[in-house]
Amino acid sequence: MIVFRKFVLRSVSTLLAVAAITGAAHANDWTGSFVTLGVGQSESQVDWTAGGTPIFAPPGYTDSGSDSGLALGLEVGHMMRKGDMLVGWVVGLGDLQHDQSKTSPLFPGDTFATRIGPMITVSGRLGKAFGDWLLYGEAGVAMAKIDVPNETEVCPTTCTNALDGMSMGLTAGIGADYRISDRYSVGVNYRYVDFRDRTASGTVSGLNAPQEYKVGGDASVISVHFTVWLD
Repeated sequence: MIVFRKFVLRSVSTLLAVAAITGAAHANDWTGSFVTLGVGQSESQVDWTAGGTPIFAPPGYTDSGSDSGLALGLEVGHMMRKGDMLVGWVVGLGDLQHDQSKTSPLFPGDTFATRIGPMITVSGRLGKAFGDWLLYGEAGVAMAKIDVPNETEVCPTTCTNALDGMSMGLTAGIGADYRISDRYSVGVNYRYVDFRDRTASGTVSGLNAPQEYKVGGDASVISVHFTVWLD
């Protein structure tokens, strides 16, 4: 969490420094299509509850895995003017780099792990321009592959329970952009994602035994980004 806060402060400081150096002299109404590249810091957590065959954990046992990492993102979108406001949409592809593993507190030699794969977001965006500054809020849906690849040594060979699948969620965020030219802008963005609980079913490798978990989670991402306006 301390690392996350430090990144927030550095991101805001960097954006303000760029704005101060470049100065204001760009006439643009913040409309049109755009492509954004972002880099930042993520804090994410995956929660799971065991069910079915009690090989890795007894039914009803709940655990979670938290991780932080470099967040990378690519977004495309379009903004239009509606009176004094700007409305639009944005589609993003990101990587939270969540890959956590720890020793099971239940059985010696076993491990619990959680992973979050690439994340896709589709959001609506509402903003207001203040000269070279654009302030906005956004809300939409997110989808990511969430996996719980637990392992146990009770089998003749190590058994793996890789309960992966796509998880859906809701996302919301706020951001600020500064126009450094008619075509380019820089900014900072905060986004929160809440993945809804889903039932993940699979088979324990080596035993052909069914296993079922309830899987959910959330993520917070703060990033700085560079945007190219295409028209």
